[in-house]
Amino acid sequence: MKRKNITVRERRERREGVLLIAPACLHISIFVIIPIFFAFILSFQDWNMLSPEKTFVGLENYRQMVTDSVFYLSLKNTFWYTVGSVPVCLVCSLLLAVAMKKKSAVNSFLRTCFFLPVIVSLVVTSVVFMWMFDPMIGLVNYYLSKLGIGPLVWLSDPELALPTLMIVSVWKSLGYNMVIFLAGIQAIPDVYYEASRIDGASGVQQFFKITIPLLKPTTLFVLIMSVISSFQVFDQVYLMTSGGPVNSTKVIVFYIYETAFYYFDMGYASALSFVLFILILLLTLIQFKVFSINDDEM
Repeated sequence: MKRKNITVRERRERREGVLLIAPACLHISIFVIIPIFFAFILSFQDWNMLSPEKTFVGLENYRQMVTDSVFYLSLKNTFWYTVGSVPVCLVCSLLLAVAMKKKSAVNSFLRTCFFLPVIVSLVVTSVVFMWMFDPMIGLVNYYLSKLGIGPLVWLSDPELALPTLMIVSVWKSLGYNMVIFLAGIQAIPDVYYEASRIDGASGVQQFFKITIPLLKPTTLFVLIMSVISSFQVFDQVYLMTSGGPVNSTKVIVFYIYETAFYYFDMGYASALSFVLFILILLLTLIQFKVFSINDDEM
């Protein structure tokens, strides 16, 4: 094959392209790629972060996980957090998207209202919900008292603390998932709905026979992102419960943070991080396999 001659303009455009992406590549290299390799090497070492010396311990950090009861507890809490928050958020955001697919001034206003929590800082969100769930002066207990319920100690009860965090996460993520579903619904050609109406299909039948099947790629994206996000939950746990009470909300990322910056065991924390990475990767592959998305569906 003859080698294509590159013009002066093409060379200039390539140089400009390289210069444009260079800052992003440099940023990713310094703050993502290099730290990942450093953490991987560190997972085979014993380092307390206060000493410059690092001791190579091989697979000892990974062996420690096998007998670490707190590690299994954090995995269990993360699993139940995911099971309790992701399906609820997925279903509610899909129903909201279907309800607001028609263009109107009212729907535009409501879309904005539901999306506002997404742009609010998680710190602010956590503080507001801490006040709302306060057992003495919180609005939630105030209205429950009108129904003869309570007062409930939401964040101090081991049975209620994790579900309370789930409520916060659903409220925070609902608007983002709604927008993604709304984009997927609006991409469905109207001809399918028109043909189904001619055949006498009801709105419920259209939802289950047209909307849900054609939203399969969108649903897969939202599901994967939601699961990954739920396995990485940290901010609201740190701010609202600090892993308590009695470790009932100690999720895996908070345990990694605690191991690294409370106990200064950076080697074990790095090993925990890579185990978390493998778990998320496996869950993502399983979701792809279950949904069986073909290239022509994406």
